[in-house]
Formats: sequence, structure tokens, C-alpha cells
Amino acid sequence: MAPLDALETDLAEAFKRKTQAEWAEIFDGTDGCVAPILPFSEAVRHPHIAARGVFAEHEGRVQPAPRFSRTEATLSKGPSAPGQDTRVALGAWGIGTSTS
Repeated sequence: MAPLDALETDLAEAFKRKTQAEWAEIFDGTDGCVAPILPFSEAVRHPHIAARGVFAEHEGRVQPAPRFSRTEATLSKGPSAPGQDTRVALGAWGIGTSTS
């Protein structure tokens, strides 16, 4: 087994010994670049994400929203239905338009 393969195996085994919450607590307040990977439903409620304001609610749906240094994250409309804008986008790219 190559040294890096052994290291990967050792790290995987070590991380299996504690829960995600336990590891988050261990690394909290350190300079280690560690954060849990959360499902979307939990990510929107995470204190760091909430403080940064990177999600916005529109028509009852929470979505990622643009955030700039001087503006709040807002959405002017919800997401399009799948395929709703396909013809417009293709036309803008010159696909499917007749030149004759």
C-alpha cells in the first residue's frame, strides 16, 4: 500500500470514531479550515450562513441568492419551470432561428 493510501485509510478510520457534531466541536475556535457538509435543509439554518444572508425566500421557497457588499440578497422572481425558458435561451444563442 502506498504511503498516501495508508494515510487516507488512517484518516477515514479516525473520522469514523466521532460524530459530525463531535468533530465540529473539536475544530470550533481553531484555525483549522473545517466545516460540516450539510444538506440544503440544514444549511439554510446554519448560523454562519444565516449571518451572511446568502439565502432569500421568494414565494415560500428558500433559494441561494446573489449577495454583494452593499446590497441585500433578494430575488425578483422564483425559478423557472424546467424547460420554460429553453426556446428564449436557444434563440438568444442563435440556435433554431432561420436566417433565410
